[in-house]
Amino acid sequence: MNIFGDDNLKTIKTKIALSEALRNLLERQSFEKIAVRNICEEALISRTTFYAHFSDKYDFLNYWLTSLLPGDAGQPYTYAKASTVLNKLILENKKVIRNLMLDARKETLTVLSDVILATLVFSADGGKDDSKNIVVSNFYAGGILFYFLWQVEHKFPEELAPVNEHLYEIIQCFQTLLNKGDK
Repeated sequence: MNIFGDDNLKTIKTKIALSEALRNLLERQSFEKIAVRNICEEALISRTTFYAHFSDKYDFLNYWLTSLLPGDAGQPYTYAKASTVLNKLILENKKVIRNLMLDARKETLTVLSDVILATLVFSADGGKDDSKNIVVSNFYAGGILFYFLWQVEHKFPEELAPVNEHLYEIIQCFQTLLNKGDK
């Protein structure tokens, strides 16, 4: 996936500078304490330039988190593959995840949930209009957010938490029950 879309070189450089600035800031403090002004100062970019590309810090957070996903993130994952990708993201970005979850507000959790949901295949044929699968996917995203919190609270243990594996098993049970209801 090309996270830059059809952007010109100047826009790409701006987004890279902003992304590096946000990462640097998240290494030191919680996302909720970071203002657009801080990101711009760290990136040496004007606020006008920031707002030419993003509506607010949450819009930028969505862009930035999506850019951290592997190159094939444009292709939605199954729950099992999404679990692997998200585990890797957590383990490679411990301080950042900790500071994203620290004092997280509804807006931040919504962005995290949206990024998780954007990685998923909602139904067997890849369509996203199956309301039952959307409910299950939202449950999964909530479970992953809980998993992020669990990782932070347990100081990122070396072994991956069984919470994620159990969440996937619960999802499979839900899908089986929902499919039985269709018959």
